[in-house]
Amino acid sequence: FNPVCTLCMLFIKKLEALLPQNMTEDTIIKVMDEVCHLLPKSYKDQCDDFVEKYGAQIVEFLMSSAAPYTICSLLHLCLFEEKPAEGWSHVSYKQIWSFV
Repeated sequence: FNPVCTLCMLFIKKLEALLPQNMTEDTIIKVMDEVCHLLPKSYKDQCDDFVEKYGAQIVEFLMSSAAPYTICSLLHLCLFEEKPAEGWSHVSYKQIWSFV
């Protein structure tokens, strides 16, 4: 994975885990602000820039229930060679979750 893709996947996964079922745009924006503080310190500055740059689009994608890999692909941050219908390969999945 490239670093921006990893950050995107981490961010969206963490964000989804914190969001309530009946989320609103306001809730997403509020929780987004908290997510950067929960990621490893090495991602902090990158994360703030990421939210500033892609926040509005992420809100829209989440409101339409897009999956994390879909969101990161639509933002052109991740290139998945095939659509991971059952999730991604176990190796990639472990690599990402090892950061969380």
